[in-house]
Amino acid sequence: MYYKYVSCETLEKILTNKTILFNNPVNFNDPFDCCFPGLSPHYRSKIEKVIKKTIKHNKHIPKKNQGLDKEINNLALEITKELKNLLNVLKNDWDGFISEFRILCLTKDNDNLLLWSHYADSHKGVVLGLNIDESIMKPVKVQYCTHDKRIEAISEQLISKLIEIELQNEFNSKNIEINENPFAEIFLKTLLSYFFIKRNEWSYEKEFRIVLKSDSKLVTNDCIPLDSKLLKTVIYGIKFENAELQEKLKSQFPNIEEYMVEKNDDELCINPLTPAST
Repeated sequence: MYYKYVSCETLEKILTNKTILFNNPVNFNDPFDCCFPGLSPHYRSKIEKVIKKTIKHNKHIPKKNQGLDKEINNLALEITKELKNLLNVLKNDWDGFISEFRILCLTKDNDNLLLWSHYADSHKGVVLGLNIDESIMKPVKVQYCTHDKRIEAISEQLISKLIEIELQNEFNSKNIEINENPFAEIFLKTLLSYFFIKRNEWSYEKEFRIVLKSDSKLVTNDCIPLDSKLLKTVIYGIKFENAELQEKLKSQFPNIEEYMVEKNDDELCINPLTPAST
């Protein structure tokens, strides 16, 4: 079971529209979430090393080539220049790239004090228990890192792939087919990794994410339909007092399992309001 913390206002919209919203990552509350993947200031010094390593391990590139060292030096300068231009283009268009995706943020914790405070209107809201069909939409665990080291590593992987393509083009024999526009595919695969990386400050969320393209057939107007197969439980916060909204929820989902959060000394306890349905 995956859980979604929401305010009463958001729950009202969910019930009215009978949908769950996937968000545009541009609108996330963390300004560093899915942000442009900056590189280490020393990445230029690594390019020649990556070129040599690529030549060593790539069977399509001849190892014995007169003047190879000179070509490597020239390539390093050329690739550095191209990468600088490419990264400037990406940085300027980054919001456009990530806006082509939609994300649903979930967690497996239903008793997280901070999540109740931050996302469920200071315990006035609810937590929705969602039964995700992972054969259709698989939630992926978010990785938390310090000083964006993981982001830097992924960025350098992308650079290595681009260098490999550049080298294959440079030393290519006629019988080797090279994709005319390989960057789009490589970038897309690398880009997806950024959606599952956050700074350590957010590790308390223990977040999982479902990422879909904005034009996916699974979403309509950035939403997926909400039905009884998806929504299984609701947990009302300690300060929840909206009886009208509760009745609306029960009328639309009569078999939903209801729970209430209560304080027990210094802990949160989740107690059932109704027997679990069979």
